[in-house]
Amino acid sequence: MILKLYKSNISIGMILIPVVALVISLQVLFNSQVPDFYSVNWQSYVFDSIYRIKVLDFFLTLLILIINSILIAQSFNQTILFSKTTYLPAILYLILISFLPTLHFSAILIIHFLFIFLYNQVIKINSNDSAINVSFKSGLLIGLISCFELYYSIFILLLFLSIFSVRSINLREIFASVVGLLIPLVYLFSLQYIFGNIEFINPSVKNVPDIQIQLVDYVKFSILIVILIIGLTNTIAFNKHNSILSKKQIYVYMVGAFICVLMLFSVYIMFGYLDFSVIIPLVYVLSVGSLSIKNDSLISLLLTIALIINIVSIFFR
Repeated sequence: MILKLYKSNISIGMILIPVVALVISLQVLFNSQVPDFYSVNWQSYVFDSIYRIKVLDFFLTLLILIINSILIAQSFNQTILFSKTTYLPAILYLILISFLPTLHFSAILIIHFLFIFLYNQVIKINSNDSAINVSFKSGLLIGLISCFELYYSIFILLLFLSIFSVRSINLREIFASVVGLLIPLVYLFSLQYIFGNIEFINPSVKNVPDIQIQLVDYVKFSILIVILIIGLTNTIAFNKHNSILSKKQIYVYMVGAFICVLMLFSVYIMFGYLDFSVIIPLVYVLSVGSLSIKNDSLISLLLTIALIINIVSIFFR
């Protein structure tokens, strides 16, 4: 069982991460369907050139999956929620990534990379130290993320709510975060103006790949929903018996998850495609919920089944 392995044996767990990432990445070589819609045309110049070379696409996908999984584990271990080092968030990240209908070296994997650093910054906010430096860095990261999808700028709310959860919001901190947010966007719009052919595409007319939903997909996502419900319930229960700082860190994860889920449904209703940025906050929430319970047999079994089904599905699509 996955949870028992990552709770008891760190060395084997670390070895398993690149192996699982490798197996998941193999679908790049077998799946001919690639993303063909972008919010900004500059992405098409970068990613389309990569997709022409499958080996390069595979290598970059594998590399960023390993990097993201290790970084999210390190990020989680920097919190004060649990005293023991764990790489459970790494394998949880790979399990949730395996639910993607098509996996390639794409914008969403880079967005995940930036989101992990954003969470690293936000959890540093405390009631004693000035948050100006953290606000600027967080705003800068949100700005970089927004260069991929402009609606990601809504994550400035996560920063404001995180600051407000531990202290009164200072106008200088708000100004620093807004300046950080605007800097990458100013560069992006400047390049659009200078070169002219870097134009924004109307998301409502994106050419979204036609994904055939099969019975196994309903099984997979039913298991995922049960896992999320169990993880969320355990996290809420765990949060009731913690210090103020621990509650603040869990609050950051929960608010981020709420914003991402709300954004996922809004984007799907308005534009007809799924936004998978929600994976990052869900990894944090599931990690807390999974590590905080002693009787983890059910959620461990479900995670193991989900990973096996997703890996098998790669070779039978």
